[in-house]
Amino acid sequence: MPLVTPGVPDARLDAAWSFGDDEEGIQAAQRAGAEVLFLNTDTSPAHPVAKLLGRMGIVGQHPFCSEWFADKWVTGNLLAAAALHVPRGVRVAGGAVPSVLAGWAFPVIVKPCVGRRGRLVARADTLGMVEERLAQDAEPLLVEEYLPGIEASVTVLPPGEYRGTTSRDYICLPPVRRVGHTQGIAPARPTGEETVLDPSLVGSLREDCARAAEIVQARFPVRIDARADSQGRWYILDVNLKPNLGGLSRPRSTATLTSIAVQAMGWPYETFIRAVYRTAWQEA
Repeated sequence: MPLVTPGVPDARLDAAWSFGDDEEGIQAAQRAGAEVLFLNTDTSPAHPVAKLLGRMGIVGQHPFCSEWFADKWVTGNLLAAAALHVPRGVRVAGGAVPSVLAGWAFPVIVKPCVGRRGRLVARADTLGMVEERLAQDAEPLLVEEYLPGIEASVTVLPPGEYRGTTSRDYICLPPVRRVGHTQGIAPARPTGEETVLDPSLVGSLREDCARAAEIVQARFPVRIDARADSQGRWYILDVNLKPNLGGLSRPRSTATLTSIAVQAMGWPYETFIRAVYRTAWQEA
């Protein structure tokens, strides 16, 4: 697998490994001979990479899907329409608290409809706390019921060739239990104390996550966060279209939720990254 880089690769310098994600960076990669772009950035129809869909191979999500399914409210409704379990939620904007919340049990979770890595996700213990949050935020928010059970992340791989076997189905890696919560909110980064959950504890969660990845038309690994209610029933909280795929491959590298699952599968990290590369696609 020949690679081109913007400079002489240095394990200590990110800039020596990756081209910029703007038009100038993409053009530099093309001049260096790149035929496939391994995206490590959020995209949208307005992103420069959208102009290259029929001209270069892409390892990553389709820009149009990235924009559409980044909205948690939109994605949650699509999953619910497919009979997948998602928390009860309501979209709020403009500072007005929907009257339906008056009948909800508290606490609840408040988060932006569009956001990643736990940005501005918080627990609200009273209706007044929800009102305060709405007064502070101009962007649309999603208010969801709070689930008190354990939380897990499931990385789902798109159809492809993995360790010599070709799969036409989405493949779920082992679920990784999230820990280190503060006020019921999982940390943005792993704590190092995460463990792989026994399949008997997650029921049909892996099948549900594979179906969710299919619904969002994933062409790249996605990480799906889920949580159990007090009865042990699992609900999908979020579909992360660009999860952190980093692994323990360079100095200062730390484990990620995906790399923990990869390790549990017995895959060397390099084998996993090569397999992801083989999911490259190009529009006709």
